[in-house]
Amino acid sequence: MPTPPTEDRVRAVAYALWLQEGMPEGRAEAHWLKASEMLKAEIPDITPKKAAPKKAVPAVKKAAPRKRS
Repeated sequence: MPTPPTEDRVRAVAYALWLQEGMPEGRAEAHWLKASEMLKAEIPDITPKKAAPKKAVPAVKKAAPRKRS
């Protein structure tokens, strides 16, 4: 099962976003949230899905017993 991103990984991505935007002041939370969302999107959703209903199998007619001669 994949693990959620670590705090260190989120921090590194948030820092990269901050650098890309020219190191603006007051956007730390926005960068953190964006980094967290980006990393979570990399993890496939493996929540169990409901099984499809089984299709009914038509009943097979049994052959009539053979008559003994």
